[in-house]
Amino acid sequence: LCSICITLIGQQTAFFEIPLYFVDSLGNKDTLIVGYDRRVSINEYNEDFGEVAINEPFDSVFEVRAFSSDYLSLGPTPNKYYSKKIITRPEVLVNEQGDSCYSTQGSIIVFNAKYLPVKMYYDRDIINELCSPEATVLWQTFEKFLLGFEKAFLPETDYQCVFSSDTLVLDPRVMEERNEELMIFALLDEINIEGGAIIEAQGYQLSFGAYSAIYTISPAYPDGYVWEPCDSVDYVGLKEWEDFSSTKDYYLYPNPSNDLVYLKNPTNSSVYFQLYDYSGKLIIDKAQMEQGLQLGHLPSGLYVYRILDKNQNVLTGGKLQKW
Repeated sequence: LCSICITLIGQQTAFFEIPLYFVDSLGNKDTLIVGYDRRVSINEYNEDFGEVAINEPFDSVFEVRAFSSDYLSLGPTPNKYYSKKIITRPEVLVNEQGDSCYSTQGSIIVFNAKYLPVKMYYDRDIINELCSPEATVLWQTFEKFLLGFEKAFLPETDYQCVFSSDTLVLDPRVMEERNEELMIFALLDEINIEGGAIIEAQGYQLSFGAYSAIYTISPAYPDGYVWEPCDSVDYVGLKEWEDFSSTKDYYLYPNPSNDLVYLKNPTNSSVYFQLYDYSGKLIIDKAQMEQGLQLGHLPSGLYVYRILDKNQNVLTGGKLQKW
């Protein structure tokens, strides 16, 4: 008991963390936490930050794990281990505006999924708190390391822009032909499955502040390097992020949620909240959400919500994921 207390007391929170929620096509769920902190070690798992190495085979139906991208680095190779939480060590780069930003190659996400595709959900507001949110990329190949410092463009199959949405579809089948072209640069990982099978799983490298929207300050490369695969994305939520003072911006957070959600109400005026299940049945009709809304009693699934003013005019609406 004393050792447990010491472990809990010694638990550290990383400088940046974000939960990632996964669900397969039958509704099976799993969760990862990834992030970065300059205090972590790259040579062993960081128990102080909640990393726990998993040695058992992957679940035969659905399971998601991650390992540190440092394992793929060209320097000394650290020990590879799978975990439900991966915290990596970042470096400091400087962006176009002269701001110091953290950059990290992040984590490699791998999964075994009998029922494809898999969807990954996350809170994009957390992403947009980063120094360069447009530089948060989910890479689906290792080919970016061939680019050096020159401007280049990869096929859309090779990456997904994390800051442009709050949901990404992960489907290894779309990468099968591309992986044959990439040879050793395919982001594949051999994993053991319950029952003794060994499969090649498609890897997804999630990097924060990657070398995509960041300039370096270096005598060897005075012009830095700029490559922004996500710079042309029309981020629907970015305008809302910048205009929180607007009277038109109402939204629920966190989304997805497994218990308590809150309503962003910039005017603090009386509004009506309605929640419907996906069959169209009205589940909740509530005037105020000053203390948040409990969802614990609701079944997991997708819901539709509406925000109305006192005259019952619809102000906004959207989807809410309940885990």
